Amino acid sequence: MKPALGECRKLVAMGAAGQQFFHEDEAEEILRLASTLSQPANGMTRERLMATASELGISEEAVFAAEKQVFAQRSELSDRREYDQRLANEFKSHLVSFLIVNGFLAAINFATGIRDFWVIYPILGWGIGLAFHAFAVLNRRSSYYDDGFERFRARKLEKLEEEAGEIGQIARLQAPVSPRIVVGVHVGSRDRRRRDL
Repeated sequence: MKPALGECRKLVAMGAAGQQFFHEDEAEEILRLASTLSQPANGMTRERLMATASELGISEEAVFAAEKQVFAQRSELSDRREYDQRLANEFKSHLVSFLIVNGFLAAINFATGIRDFWVIYPILGWGIGLAFHAFAVLNRRSSYYDDGFERFRARKLEKLEEEAGEIGQIARLQAPVSPRIVVGVHVGSRDRRRRDL
């Protein structure tokens, strides 16, 4: 009776000393699966991550760089979703305005007589603009999209910095002043400054 293919791989992977060896992709998959089974549903603690990285011979600097990259990618993905939602909402608003205004103009045209069908001109003119807007929203590989996304992120970052500055000012106003932590405050003369930390 022949062993199954998986058993043959295991037999081949056995070393001379009876140790079992795994291909790198198999080892990664086993560790990933074991990690998900042994961790709670909410993930791995940072200490555990650092310990696992240390056991695998990965430096702390490499983990910090990878962590920073993962957070940057996650942040960009979240911002892209938010930007896409914003574009979709703007287009929906544009479409609703187009339908309401041109429907009202068509009603006026039909109420005053259909002899001159003038409503077609605003429908065509605005419709061209609406078509360009739809193309801009749906074409996410264009430089227009990328430029708009970068402007969106820059405005979002500015807003966050403003909010952080306001929170910092409020915290400074509410924080009690300790006489031991005063730096650069005039005590008497203009030249004497207290530097007691």
